[in-house]
Amino acid sequence: MTGSGGRPARSTWLERPLGSLARFINGEPFKPSDWSDEGLPIVRIENLNDSAAPFHYYRDAPGDKVLIEQGELLLAWSASLGVHWWRRGPALLNQHIFKVVPIENKVSREYLYYVLSWALRELIGLTHGGTMHHIQKPALESYQVPCPPLFQQQRIVAKLDEQMAALDRAEKALAEQQAAALAFKRAALQTALDQAIHPEWECATLMDLCTFANGLWAGKKPPFQQASVIRNTNFTRDCTLDFSDIAHLDVEERQLRSRRLRTGDIILERSGGGPKQPVGRVALFELNDEFYSFSNFTSVIRVNERNGVLPRFLWYYLFHLYSSGVTEALQNHTSGIRNLDFSSYVMLSIPVPTLDEQRRVVEQLDWSIEQANNLLSYVAEHALTLASLRTSLLDAAFSGEISHD
Repeated sequence: MTGSGGRPARSTWLERPLGSLARFINGEPFKPSDWSDEGLPIVRIENLNDSAAPFHYYRDAPGDKVLIEQGELLLAWSASLGVHWWRRGPALLNQHIFKVVPIENKVSREYLYYVLSWALRELIGLTHGGTMHHIQKPALESYQVPCPPLFQQQRIVAKLDEQMAALDRAEKALAEQQAAALAFKRAALQTALDQAIHPEWECATLMDLCTFANGLWAGKKPPFQQASVIRNTNFTRDCTLDFSDIAHLDVEERQLRSRRLRTGDIILERSGGGPKQPVGRVALFELNDEFYSFSNFTSVIRVNERNGVLPRFLWYYLFHLYSSGVTEALQNHTSGIRNLDFSSYVMLSIPVPTLDEQRRVVEQLDWSIEQANNLLSYVAEHALTLASLRTSLLDAAFSGEISHD
């Protein structure tokens, strides 16, 4: 017997549609007018994905709203798809999340959690929608999964609980290493650059040290020329550039004459960040044989070393201001978009030690950041390995390979 998509399943197991094993009860479409600062929390998808995400509350009696209790099984079926245990007490369920209620004597809640997690990879391929993908309920309910007898379900769950707990411990250790690497990076920047630690360094403003240019606008006057354009999406959290998704756009030649990036330019993200991503990231442009420009949400900070500042030293300092939260304090919101108060930003005080001291600081930071990045790469690589192991364990469980262990 094979499962949906031709997967192997134990020949003695029946396959049943999910709709015969559980009821999938959708949450309610709470409106902003329903929100309150007290009452029962409303569980949205972001509350499932991020334990720090704030709740909205519903003050009135639940009425016909979908109430969930401790230990409920939930399936996010739209946008960010996932299977979750609810462990945070009584709450009300928002739309785009199913409360999964197992049908007694057919399947256990714990088995459903694992078999849904396994099936979700293929269900994702059946999603619909343009910007917000979602699983249609008829497709979910008709999807067939292996359903062994209850005693075998219990043995599978016990084995998976043991194995997944080991993976959880390994992932926790990786998360601790990641946090240590990020803390080390922040500490390295703080120690090397903080003015309180180096009071002997003289200071000047960015306005005194640099020239500035805003990015391209949507010009319509020919002639045009194609250029590679740095956008917000090309900035990393680590204030470097990701060149994997560079836009190649037709741009007015008259703009390009004044907006061609040079080696040593610092690109500043001036506008466009979301609520969880402050703007103000900076990246040092170090290519010397490519034709690049920069978008209208960015600006270029150009340093002339005759002013006594090395571009890489200044980039590190602006990176330090971003990572320590100084830049975030200079932001405002317009229609949900973050904007940097550029007039205040260019008046920030910048330490200007001697060029020899700047070179020493840059060399020290290059080494420290490289060590931190090596650890972060190690963590990312092993996190992928653990994710692959989870997939392999689920595949083994639902092909019947571990039911008799």
